[in-house]
Amino acid sequence: MRPQEAASSKCPDRGRWALERELVRELAVGETAHFDLRQMLAEQKPDNKDVVLPKSVKGGQFHWSVFGGSGAGSPRLLGRSEVVSLSKKVSSSYSCPSCCPDSGPFGGINTPGTVPIDGFLPVGTNGEMTDCNGYTTNMGGLWMDSWWVENSSMCSVNPTTGISTEVHGYSVGETYLNAEWYAFYWDPGPDDCYRHDSQQDDQQPMQVTPRIDSISPTAGLVGSTVDVIIKGKGFSGGLTPTINTISGISTSVQSSSDTEIHARFTIDVNAAGGNRDVAVSTGASSTSNGLSFLVQIPSRLALTFHPNAPSGVGPLKTPVDEDIKDLAGTTIAQHQCGVYRNFAYALLDQTGGRIVQGFTINEQFGSYSGPFGSPTAQSANIAPSSVVPDIQNLTRTFPGCINGGEVEQFLIGYTVTVGGRTFDLSTIVFVHRGNDNGTLKADATIIQP
Repeated sequence: MRPQEAASSKCPDRGRWALERELVRELAVGETAHFDLRQMLAEQKPDNKDVVLPKSVKGGQFHWSVFGGSGAGSPRLLGRSEVVSLSKKVSSSYSCPSCCPDSGPFGGINTPGTVPIDGFLPVGTNGEMTDCNGYTTNMGGLWMDSWWVENSSMCSVNPTTGISTEVHGYSVGETYLNAEWYAFYWDPGPDDCYRHDSQQDDQQPMQVTPRIDSISPTAGLVGSTVDVIIKGKGFSGGLTPTINTISGISTSVQSSSDTEIHARFTIDVNAAGGNRDVAVSTGASSTSNGLSFLVQIPSRLALTFHPNAPSGVGPLKTPVDEDIKDLAGTTIAQHQCGVYRNFAYALLDQTGGRIVQGFTINEQFGSYSGPFGSPTAQSANIAPSSVVPDIQNLTRTFPGCINGGEVEQFLIGYTVTVGGRTFDLSTIVFVHRGNDNGTLKADATIIQP
């Protein structure tokens, strides 16, 4: 015999009492379980439904049934029953229909949640059967004879029968998902069990929400104002769309259509850096998915492409009675003799992404050695989407020129100012320029980070 789990109860003709769940356990092969009904009666032990045996009971019938067990093909019920009479002091064993079949299925639709417009959402079910002792068995998916939604212009379901369906969203709003199925339950009689069929149904609220596909740009510099375009669908919804509250950012909708929102993000100068979740709402409960917008903190410089400095480093120039031109091609000195080179840098944020809003770059110099004297601190306003230009220039007005051995070197550190707040950059550049024993140099090397 396989190990089985067993429960005991009276037959259902004059009432029912079952062992409390704590006494239901697995028996080993050959093991015998002993239950003292007299003691349970005397102690008024409640069963699994808090029912107690009346102290006045004088007789009855009990059975035990299998509702679990090891191995395939485990029997559901065993039909050994016994009649006990306390007053007559007799008992007899015989076979009787000790338990009605399971009733059900009972259950319903799993909570569906939300579906984005033009999106699809799978929705499942869950059902259970109840045996004659009140114990339930989860049966997994529940077969639905029909699925439907109350507002078919808002969404649809496919398939319309089965243990699950898929909801397809058409327009923004709220509706109800419905399903119905048939269940049966058994009533115990003196000699038989009686089946009753009933139609069951369930209804769950659900929403079709707006959908965000993209945000451009996806980042903005702290202390700046950024014009943002949000693209997607379902932004009209009968109401002016609103953007969710975003920490450190004030937002305003400039214009909108069903598929596009033009918004303005004003980022507080003291806002913390990091990602913010941006969502769009067209009503009290119809809120879109969220996409990230990064608040950028200036972090460091990196060499970057420019037409006049393709790798960030322009060609070495050794003018003799020639003009000196900066990265933009503007003449900054005429009739010069010596050496110079242009450099192009990008300002990067804490994630390594490029900052494209405008800012002020400040240079400080230190650790100088050479015959010319340390350069003085400089600042420059950098326009949006522009590089940080730098020219390393050591020349004299022709016919004067740089003599052999006239070499200088120093360090450059940087800060960035935005909206009155200044940020230290981690970048340090080492500069070595001049006439190094007949070799003209204008080198700038990033030594940190």
